[in-house]
Amino acid sequence: MKKIIYCAVVLSALSFSTAMAAPLNDLAQNQTAVGASNDGIYVENKIADKVTIGIQGIDLNDDSSFDVYGQYHFTNNFRGIIGHRDVFDGSLYAGVGVSDNLDENWDGHAYVIFGDEFAEAQVGAAYKINKDLDANIYFRSFMPDHGDNHNRVGIGLTYKF
Repeated sequence: MKKIIYCAVVLSALSFSTAMAAPLNDLAQNQTAVGASNDGIYVENKIADKVTIGIQGIDLNDDSSFDVYGQYHFTNNFRGIIGHRDVFDGSLYAGVGVSDNLDENWDGHAYVIFGDEFAEAQVGAAYKINKDLDANIYFRSFMPDHGDNHNRVGIGLTYKF
């Protein structure tokens, strides 16, 4: 049943073509994740049982952004996301994300966020190299209100400690 729900959310996210650079990590309380991909870097920490905070830098072709964000974990698989893109002169955004184990080595995620001047969606999967290191692959669609849309496939690594 979980996989059916996950697939429905992934397909919905793709059909809306409307999310952030960091994958949705499953962290233990006080655990930190540091990641890098071909278009961004991030650091996040699960500061409480249901709250993760993070910062990230993203290269969006014509623009680069520096975000701060938080995630509230409604359940183990569903979370709300709120953040601020371009901390000093950007805009607030909000969205939702889902994640789940696809099998013993793969975790999948999908999320959408909407801001005053953009919408963004991401669908991806993380392969567990070992207990502390994941390899990530994702598809992201960034749709600014003004300018051209940017769709890209990315790869990255996440280290958890």
